[in-house]
Amino acid sequence: MSIRRRRPSCARNDTRDIDSAMRRDTAGTAIGNFMEWYDFGVYGYIATTIAQVFYPGDSVSAVHLIATFSTLAAAYVVRPLGGSSLVRSATASGASGFW
Repeated sequence: MSIRRRRPSCARNDTRDIDSAMRRDTAGTAIGNFMEWYDFGVYGYIATTIAQVFYPGDSVSAVHLIATFSTLAAAYVVRPLGGSSLVRSATASGASGFW
């Protein structure tokens, strides 16, 4: 015969806190992912307009569109570099003092 022990009430509350934190993190991730794809879609949709405005010429050619999409690609390349430099700064100054 085994004796079943009840978990303390604080353990049940911790589970609820973890569940709410997981929901909050999931919602934040979903919102960030939506914003990222929205930004990418809008940029792709108005790429021809951006090519005409920022890369002037007689007409919108493939070279202008490649230059426009290269600008978007450069932003995606630079973003992780900026993140790593912020991590280094936060680590050097102490994460609590950085923010």
